[in-house]
Amino acid sequence: MIKKYADRFMLSTDSGYGLDGGEWKAIEAMYRMLYLIDDPETARKISRDNLMSLIQAQPATETQLKAVSELEKSTGKSYGDNLSKLEAGKILAQAGKR
Repeated sequence: MIKKYADRFMLSTDSGYGLDGGEWKAIEAMYRMLYLIDDPETARKISRDNLMSLIQAQPATETQLKAVSELEKSTGKSYGDNLSKLEAGKILAQAGKR
């Protein structure tokens, strides 16, 4: 099922909340799952790419847009109108702002 619909799955953890050795057991379980899939492309999709696609699709927050606007005024540089949350975060991080 995961291989057939690899674009619809994500692998993550809540750090094994409530389990003895929680975080390490949860991480180990994720690696075991990736090993069992036995397909590097599918493993990459469910462990990274699908989540990154969701993050990149999110629009910048009002707070980010305000900070970018202030940065544009102070530097004279334009960053565009349709920034994603990730793009705005990178711009602000490079400018030393959060």
